[in-house]
Parts: sequence; C-alpha cells; structure tokens
Amino acid sequence: MAPRDDVSSGSEAGMEEGSDLEYTGKDGATGDGEKGKGKQKEKKGKSKAKDQGYSWEANYVRSWDQVQEDEGGNLAHSVEDLIARKRRQRLLGPSSAIRRAIIRHLVLLIDLSAAMADRDLRPTRFELALDCARAFVVEWCEQNPLGQIGVVGMRAGIGERIIEMTGNPHDILRAIADKRKLEPAGEPSLQNAIFIVIYRHIRRERL
Repeated sequence: MAPRDDVSSGSEAGMEEGSDLEYTGKDGATGDGEKGKGKQKEKKGKSKAKDQGYSWEANYVRSWDQVQEDEGGNLAHSVEDLIARKRRQRLLGPSSAIRRAIIRHLVLLIDLSAAMADRDLRPTRFELALDCARAFVVEWCEQNPLGQIGVVGMRAGIGERIIEMTGNPHDILRAIADKRKLEPAGEPSLQNAIFIVIYRHIRRERL
C-alpha cells in the first residue's frame, strides 16, 4: 500500500506544478504581475492627461491676464503693446492664399484735370502719370494674360471712356499715348468716373 501513496502524492505535486505553469507567462511573470503593470500604465496615462489638459484648452488664452498697469497706473500702454505684439505675430505667421478670379477685369482711372499740368513733378504731372500708367498696363497684362483692362479719364467734371475693356495691351498703350485727346482740363469727378465703371452684371476692379 505504501507505493500507492507515493504515486498519489506525486500526481498531486505534478498537478500543482502544472497549475503554476498555466499562470506563468513567457517572461516568467504571473497573471497578477501583468495586472499590476496594466494598472501602472493606466495611472501614467491619467497623470499625463491631467498635465496636458483638454485639447480645446490648449488654444484658449486668457488675454486679460496679460494686460498690466504701467508706472502711472494706466492700461493704455499695455493694451497698445499687446495689440502691437498680436500684429507682429499675425505678420510673421503664414499668410493665407489670396483668392482671385481666373479672369480679372480692371478699369484704370486717370486724372486729366487742369491740376495735372503743374510742373512740381518733372516734366509734368500729366506726362508722369501717363508713363506710370503705361508701365502698369504692361506689367498687369503679363501677370494676367486672360484679364481685360479699360481706361476712363476724369476731366471737366465728367468721366470719359478712353478705351473699352480689352485684353490687348497694345491697344491700351496706343490709346494712352495720344496726348492731344487726353489734354488736361477742368476739375476731376471721381463719382462720375466710377458711375461709368459700375455695371450690375459684372464685377470689376477700379484703380
């Protein structure tokens, strides 16, 4: 009978060892150890979340806390400094893309009043304005090959259409070069010139 007792005790010991192997992982860590590590990870994640805060709080700035009184107890200088700082940040930041229509329409208004005959600008205001207008037309047509330009003069209190809307820069330069038709006279009228430009069925730029 003694040998039977030894066999039974050996089988019980084997079962105990087998049970231990079932709960032992590849690295020799038990199930309780894995649970402990999981809890530690959860605690670390919660602590990080508390330190970082919510995503919507990251962009929230208490601007009134940044305003401070100067030596005289006034807030004006502090507010001006804050506005200047914001302006610098806006200028240094990435500029948004300027959206323009594919085909642009521009009407160029030229002052042809008697004041343009003054010689404070060499040779005269009139001739200098025409030179600048020609340079502008050439550059604008190069940058906007599909665009169209019209020219309107302001003299004698009315607006005169010098050339209709066209996409040919040579026609525009030819019309501006005729100084006898553009001789300055009278007073300018910006209102009448703009009235000629405005149409309800199309959107045009005015310069």
